[in-house]
This record gives sequence, structure tokens and C-alpha cells, in this order.
Amino acid sequence: MRTKWTIARAVDWNWGNAVNSTSTIFALLILLVSAFPAGAAGRDDGTPPGGRSSGGDPSPNQTAAPSWSVGNHWKYSSSAGPLDFVMTSETTISQNGTVYEVRLLTSTSTIHYSATSTDEGISVTVTSDTQIDTATYYIADTLATLKSETTTDCTVTSTVSGPYVGTTTNQYTTVQVTAYDPPFNTYDFPIQIGETWTASSQVTTTSTSGGTTTTMNSTYCTNFTCAGREEITANEVKYDSFKIVSCSDNYTQYSYYCPEVGNFVYYETLDASNASLMKMELLEYVYSGGTPAPRWSLSDFFVMAADTHIGAPGAEEILKDFVTCVNSMNPKPRFVMIAGDVSDWGADLAGCPPGSDNLKKARDELDKLNVDWYSVPGNHDARGWGPRILGAIGSLPGDGDAFKAYESTMPTPSYQKEYALEYDKLEILALNSGADALSSFKGDPMLPESKGISDAQEQWVEETLAKLPSDRQKILILHHPLTEDQDGSVTNHYSDLVETCLEHGVTVIGGHSHARVHALMESPDKAYRFDSWQVPSLADQRAFELVSLVNGKVVLTHRVLAKSTRIGSHSPVHVGILNTDGGSSGIDQNGTLKQDLPGTVYIRLNYASGDPNDSVETVSVDGLQKSFYVWGLKEGAYAVEVEVNDGEGQILRINASTRKGQVDTFEVTDWNAVAQGRPDSVKVTRDVNGDGRPETTFTAGQSISENDFKATKGITKSTDKPSWYLIGMVVIVVAVIAVGLVINRRRRKGSLGT
Repeated sequence: MRTKWTIARAVDWNWGNAVNSTSTIFALLILLVSAFPAGAAGRDDGTPPGGRSSGGDPSPNQTAAPSWSVGNHWKYSSSAGPLDFVMTSETTISQNGTVYEVRLLTSTSTIHYSATSTDEGISVTVTSDTQIDTATYYIADTLATLKSETTTDCTVTSTVSGPYVGTTTNQYTTVQVTAYDPPFNTYDFPIQIGETWTASSQVTTTSTSGGTTTTMNSTYCTNFTCAGREEITANEVKYDSFKIVSCSDNYTQYSYYCPEVGNFVYYETLDASNASLMKMELLEYVYSGGTPAPRWSLSDFFVMAADTHIGAPGAEEILKDFVTCVNSMNPKPRFVMIAGDVSDWGADLAGCPPGSDNLKKARDELDKLNVDWYSVPGNHDARGWGPRILGAIGSLPGDGDAFKAYESTMPTPSYQKEYALEYDKLEILALNSGADALSSFKGDPMLPESKGISDAQEQWVEETLAKLPSDRQKILILHHPLTEDQDGSVTNHYSDLVETCLEHGVTVIGGHSHARVHALMESPDKAYRFDSWQVPSLADQRAFELVSLVNGKVVLTHRVLAKSTRIGSHSPVHVGILNTDGGSSGIDQNGTLKQDLPGTVYIRLNYASGDPNDSVETVSVDGLQKSFYVWGLKEGAYAVEVEVNDGEGQILRINASTRKGQVDTFEVTDWNAVAQGRPDSVKVTRDVNGDGRPETTFTAGQSISENDFKATKGITKSTDKPSWYLIGMVVIVVAVIAVGLVINRRRRKGSLGT
């Protein structure tokens, strides 16, 4: 008997939890979809019906009723899954002897629920799959709710394992018809800030399930207040909305109505303890004041990455992880775009490792994507492998035909200097923005500018945009971004390109800076404007963007492939990263390279002085770490830079003095404080002799000057360092001198021979 009781208890416990949790969601969902767009619960408290308590003349602080038309739809994310409401027809229906002109909205939602419990060796799993189909009728001019018809199909499966094994499956179908008399008026149009109103209806609900029909009569009565007009964010998009608040004994509900959308954009129900019971945020919509608009699916987005730098340490593994990530996306992106610097060096220069090998590796990996992919070249794709000059290794500018390897390796149409892609009503223009222009350096951090686009490319952009319909969304993709100060931008035709983008409202997306930066470019009179984006480096920040169209706007959503931490230093020190378990990555005091932390990448470049203590050293690991060490190789000063890739990018820079054997340990207590430039958020422990017995502990601000402590957020360093360009200039100058000597020598030989 005890065993049977245990089974019954386990089954009842799981079933009760499943029913209670699921029924709560059912109740809220049915309430929402039946009273849409209200999303407001009524209460039978006997409150008499009434109208607004404050009136007044029409003003800018009010909004009229929307004009819905067939084909309009609103899709929301919710705590119960996605909800999609579509207006399917305009018709008339009769209720209680009155004929109403109505708008019919239909919706379908699904819920999956699963719960498992184990007790005394017996495991019970209960799963339920539910589909809710709703048709709701709204009065045409007021959008008050007249009637709703809801069909709920539920399949519940219970599985018992242990001493007793068994599975039972039950199916339930419930049809519920709810009529409101008079129609339930959630929004008392025209809505005016500060007004309050009461919606009250006699509600008749008829439910049929398993051949049994029940009827219930009740009164819905709810007070509403328009609390103000404010900007609300729903799924990373901001909407100018009217805030509607309704309260009852058990619930408080907030609904944000947006005139531009023709419906609410954000909705939330809180219980008496302010716990959220239901939340909905607008994902997409089609509404244009009664004019059917083109429908956009949620699958209409593409993946935007930049600066993959194949050939750089660790870049191939990061690209493989990126491909795996994209292939696992559901829904799939329409395509993938790489905005330049596909390779760390892409040119084939005589006597140097061929850059085409890097490009082939990149193409082989990108070909594994399960969607189409495209690319534009960057300045690194025109560079050749840099020889060891002044002790450093880097990729240096190539020859006049530096894009030859890129153009012969990349597929159609990526190898072209310009091309266009059309996806529904989205037009994408892609440009080769040119190789390095070493003649101009300005700004900070002195990003190399490009030689710019050619006359033919600029003309192609103008002609292509001029032919496009006005309702077409336009994106221009190139490696070098369009920046206000022109730092790192194109040189030739810069002004022409900016003017063209202003005229046509083009969204510009580039890479190059290894940073996520957004700028609004405006004409002098501010009559024209366009968005200019710089996306982060996949190789450097392990981050990329999802580009979508939300309500006719180009929206970039940031994604991090893997969170990581990196520390770098200048001579004369070794650096490393510590975790909470005592593990470390970096050179320890015995001169041994430790790689305890996952994803460790160690790089050390020696200067030409030959002194092994003079170096640039970096250590990168996976995950976000807070503790780091620096130990001195000789007396002098060091510069340390710590970067965490947490989706936004935060950098900590500290300059300090050291001596041989000294160990400084840095612990970041608050990265948000670091982002605000506060040195007191970094705790420093100094062991002067390196004997494991620290002499002092202080915050960075107590011993290190404010000028030597710098922190930034949302900015990540570029791998295009000025040192490479200076080295490049040296190489070019040396090459020119060498060629000149050879030519002169040959001329002298020729003259002697005659």
C-alpha cells in the first residue's frame, strides 16, 4: 500500500504543478487574445459603468483610433511564446438584436510545458502541448471587444519510471465563446493624457468540452488611466507611446499604445506582490493607417561580421565557431556578409608567405555555412606578409595589384569591386573601398584610411540608388566606414559618397576600427541624415551583428560569439590571468608558460634590441576574468591593457613602475566602475621582492595617477597599429632606395658597355 501511495503522490504532485503552472498561462493567454488589444482583466466588483473623468479640447497630447485593414498584423514575444495577431476580414455580426460592423483578428499560439519529479526512486514526467486558436471581433470605429471564440487543444502525457513503468496520454479540446454586452472598451479613443475611464460589460462565457457545455455570467469592470506619454523599448526598438494603467485587487496592468503601430507595443501584468505574470513585447508589425503594407517575416535578417583576419593567431578557430553558431540559428538568416579584412594578409608578395593561403582557408570555412555568404575586401586583404623589421612582425602594404589574390579566390559576386543584392524590399550595395592610403594619418588611434572608391564606383552607387523605388530600404556595405572626422575612412570621393547617402537615406555599415560605433550623419541644415555603423572584429572581439528591418528601420543587434578576457603589456614585464580556482595562464615566475584557463592564446613579440626583456606580450582566455598579474623582468615602467569582451567591450589601461622580481596583482572589483574611469574599482597587491609576501595593498587611484589610469566602454582596440604603418613606410623607402640603386647600377653598366 505504501508503494501505491507513493506513486499516487508522485503523480498527483507532478500533475498538480503542471496543471497549476499551465492553467495560469492558459488563463492569461485566453484573456489576452480574447480581449486583444486590451490585454486587461476585468473584475466583478459592482463598479458602475462610466466615462472619462477629465475631458477637454483636443490637443497634441491625445491620439485618435487607428484604422485597421485586412492584412495588418502584430507579432509579439511573450513569456508564453510568440503571439501573432492578424486582421483577416471586415464583416458584420449580430448580437442581442444589434448589428455591428466589426474587424476580425485571428491568432494562434502554442505552449509546451514539461515537469519532472523524483521521489523514493520513482520519477514522473508530465508534458503538455497546447494550441490556442482565437477569433476576436472588434467594433470598427472604437475597437471595443464584442466577441471572441477560442479553441484550445491540449495533449498531456505522463510517464512513470522506476519500479513501476508506464505512460498515459490524454487529449482535451475546449471551445469557449465569450460575448461582451456592451462591447468592452479598453481604449476610450481619442486617448488623452491624464484622462481616466471605466469599461464595464456583462460577460457571457460558454464552454464546451468532452460533450459537456457550461455557461457562466459575470461582470467585467475595469478602471483605466492614461498616465502619460513616454518612450518605451520593446525588443530593442524605441516607440513613442501612451501609457495606459489599469488596476484591480489582484493585478496591475501596463499597456503602451503607439499610434504609429496602431496597437500596443509593450504589455505587462503584475500580481499583488509586483511579480510579473505575463509580458508581451512587439517583434514586428504591418500597419500603415489603413493601407496594407508589405509583410516582413522575422526570418528577414542577415548576419554581419567583419575583420576575420585569417592568418592571425587563433582566428581560424574563431571563424569555425562562428560558422557553427550561424548554422545553429533558428530561424536561419537570409545570408552572411563579411565586411572586409577576411585575411590578416591577402596579397602574394615575392619572398613572403602567400596571402592567398589565408583567403582559401577563409573561403573553405565560410563555404560550410548553410546559407549564402558574401564579402567585400579590406585593406589587410591587399597586404603582404611583413618581414621582421625593427623586431616586429606585421602585414605590410602590398604592390599595385594587391587585390589579385582576393579577386581570384573569392566566389561570385564577392570578388567584384561593386555589386548589389536584392532581398525582398531590401537593397544592399557592396563596395571595395580600396587598399591603404599611407599618405594621411590623423585622429586617434590613427586608423589607416583607404585610397577610396574609384570614379566608376561612385557613379555606380549614384545610378543604382537613383533607380530604386522610394520604399526600398538601402544599405551600403564597405570595409572602411564613413566617419565624421574621416579617421579610418575613405579618401577619394568621401564627400560625394556622404552626399549620396544623405540624399537617399542609406544605412552605411563598415568594419576596420574593431569597434562597435554608431553615428548619425547629418547635412548642415539637418534636413537629411543617415546612420553610419562600425561593427566589431570577429577575430578580435569575437562579436558580430544581426541586421534586420523593424518597422521600416535598419536595426543592428549585437551578438557575442564567446566572452573572453585579454591582457597585454609593453616591456619589461610578463603578464598573466588568474581565475578563482588558483589557475593561471601566462609566464609564471619560473619562466614556464602556464595554460590552465580554457582557450589560452599566448603571443610574445620581441623588439630588435635583442634584449629578451623588451617585448610586447598578450594573453587571451575564454570567459570574463577579474584577476591579473604583472611581474617585472628589470627596473623600469610598464603599460598594461586589460580588455574584457562582454558584448560591449571594456578596456582598463594602467601605467606603473616595476623592478626585477616585483609582482603586481590586479583585481577588478567592479567592471561597471572601470567603465566610468574610476581607479578605486581596481585593487592592487604589490609584492616587491616576489617572495609571496605582499608588502602593500591599495587601489589603483591611491598609487597610480589619474592620467595613467584610463578605462573605456564600448571601444575596443584596433589591430591596425600605427607601428605597422611606420614600419611599412620604412620598408617602402628602403625598397625605393634599393630599386633606385639597382637601376642606377644597370644604367652605369650600360653606359660603360657602349
